[in-house]
Amino acid sequence: MENIPKGENSTWFTIAEDLSVKTELLIVRYDRFMSDLVWLWAGFEWLNRHLDEIVVTLNRRLDALGVNLDTLKTEGREE
Repeated sequence: MENIPKGENSTWFTIAEDLSVKTELLIVRYDRFMSDLVWLWAGFEWLNRHLDEIVVTLNRRLDALGVNLDTLKTEGREE
């Protein structure tokens, strides 16, 4: 700021300018954080969708083979 008045108000302008710079920095950091969060959420959604597809495919194949996972888990605990 080139037109900072001299005297008692000069500290107020200095504080306001400093606060403005810090606010801008926080906004930039928040924007980056939100961008990273959206990117992470998109990756999670993609992974979740594909894992669901894998589980469905695995269940179909196990059913075709006549394998019951609940029975296998129970048998493993009894031993």
